[in-house]
Amino acid sequence: MASAAAVLLTAFAHWELRTAHPTVDVRLFADRTFSVASGILGITFFALFGVLFGYTQYLQLVHGFSPFAAGLGALPFALSMAATAGTSDRSTARFGPRNTIAAGLAVMAAGLGGLSLVTVTTPFAVLALTMGAVGAGMGLVTVPAGTATVAAVPREKTPEKDKVSVSSHGA
Repeated sequence: MASAAAVLLTAFAHWELRTAHPTVDVRLFADRTFSVASGILGITFFALFGVLFGYTQYLQLVHGFSPFAAGLGALPFALSMAATAGTSDRSTARFGPRNTIAAGLAVMAAGLGGLSLVTVTTPFAVLALTMGAVGAGMGLVTVPAGTATVAAVPREKTPEKDKVSVSSHGA
């Protein structure tokens, strides 16, 4: 399976290097900042999708929540992620992007580690706190890692003619 993935990835990179309009300019991955930030975002979102899927299933199948109640049960995650993502620019300005991302990964890892200890008798309050930690960590990671990824793209690789000014549309 891994060898098939390697062959497909190699074929994709080969194709992207030769096409006139690549979907992904694979040359960007030669930049360490771009590669690391992209990898961090990939891992973060992989964890995000897996945790939310598993968590809502757990609330419904183990605790007997309705689908609506399980959705509401994810609010601690969403609210903490929104709060930390909305303030991560201040953390980044004060502590730098590397330290903010590292702190976010540590908080996220602590929350994920806490989720690994969940049993059928774990009370919702503990679940909410644990999911809140996962969300807070992800919120701290996504903004500075996304900014680092975009900032690593050379100016000549950004299509000027495709940029739209918000003020020109009266928004």
